[in-house]
Amino acid sequence: MIRTASITAVVLEDELSEIGWFILSLGLLKDAQCTFPADLRGSWISADRGTLNFAENKLSGYSIQLSTKLSSVDFDCKTLSNNQYYLRGTNPFTVFGISKRPHICLEFYSLTSDKYYYHVVTVVEPTIKERIYVEKDGNPVTHGDVCNRQTPFEVGTYVMLIKDGLSDASLAVECPEDISRNFENVKFSSSDRTYSCSGKLEVLTDKLKMNYTYNSCDNNLIFSVDGLWRCLYNTKSDSTTYLAALNMDASLVNGQTYRLVCYTLKWQGKTLKATTYPGSCRLNQTASYVFKPGVFVEMSDLSDHGLGYVTNEGVAVGISVAVIVVCIIVVTVLFWRRNVRKKTAPKVFDLTSIKSVDNSLGQQDVVPPQYPTDDKILYSQVSKGTQHYPSEDTQSPYSLSVEGVYDKTNERRHVINDTNVYSHAVDTVYDSSEQHTRQDRKEEVYDHVVGQKLED
Repeated sequence: MIRTASITAVVLEDELSEIGWFILSLGLLKDAQCTFPADLRGSWISADRGTLNFAENKLSGYSIQLSTKLSSVDFDCKTLSNNQYYLRGTNPFTVFGISKRPHICLEFYSLTSDKYYYHVVTVVEPTIKERIYVEKDGNPVTHGDVCNRQTPFEVGTYVMLIKDGLSDASLAVECPEDISRNFENVKFSSSDRTYSCSGKLEVLTDKLKMNYTYNSCDNNLIFSVDGLWRCLYNTKSDSTTYLAALNMDASLVNGQTYRLVCYTLKWQGKTLKATTYPGSCRLNQTASYVFKPGVFVEMSDLSDHGLGYVTNEGVAVGISVAVIVVCIIVVTVLFWRRNVRKKTAPKVFDLTSIKSVDNSLGQQDVVPPQYPTDDKILYSQVSKGTQHYPSEDTQSPYSLSVEGVYDKTNERRHVINDTNVYSHAVDTVYDSSEQHTRQDRKEEVYDHVVGQKLED
């Protein structure tokens, strides 16, 4: 029985050994799959870490101060998950006699085959104050232990990565609209506001480049000697733009000039406010807040109006003027149409008055109106059997006129001797109040008012 048990134990031990080797081989296979993209391999310039060299599954030359004797670390690619690379320090380092090993997690994004940016997906180590994970050498470390930064990442905290040895022009993109102006007044101030200098900025001539002119500025304020910068990449969040720029100086001054800088830009009224920081933008950096060695920049006094560039303020004014012009045109058209309608509308004869509205026929030889000279009302015989009864002020205000129309104006039409006159016509209606010839009669005259026969 004991023998059987011992045989069973040996079998189990062999099976466990095989399982262990299988698991180990899976781990090795998984590590082998952690390889960098083909176009990422080679020498690159990091905004924060200097020159980096990528091999198939190895990163070397990562600049970071871990101890007084260690300022650069090499990493091996251990695992890859969701575009996040867990890198394990190739060699341990010693602190106070304790052997420790660094770990880091990176997430890469390709802009072009020659230009990337990446995020460090590891939280800040409180002692070193860097995004790095440090653990006692030999202790187990997992992918989740190292890739422990919360997502989404803070806006602007990306790190630029450009292919080493390429020309700055081939890497450049058009500068963002916020800074694509010409500024006559640029002020640079230290993060504590203790010293400053001034200059000018021109971007419109070449929108792939920022061209500064400095007035006796210290390099600690401008991060460049020649003042020429290429725009590499920018992103915007709300009204703040984050811009990565490349220094075009032929050579750099250690600690004073930098290969890459980060801008935060935001318009406030007629002033473009900004902060710059060497390398990549810092956490909580804004257009109005930055810490040392960051610099405040204020840009104003645009001089680009003559170059055809329209500013935001100019666009707003232009829109307002356009709206006013459109309103004026609309009002003018309405008034014009109203006047045209008045001029072209047919003139309607006022039947309450025998007086003509318009002598449109242009009659000749018109004589002044004739009124009765005696106190009697003359009875007139109108041709074609039509009768007209003029009235005096002393008589009834209404007198029978043509076709039952009453005239109360006490006026008579102009007459032309022995001529039937039509002074006005509207839609085939004629004023025929004077189409008879006045003549003396000896016939009987009737008083239309009293209805009695009068004798001569």
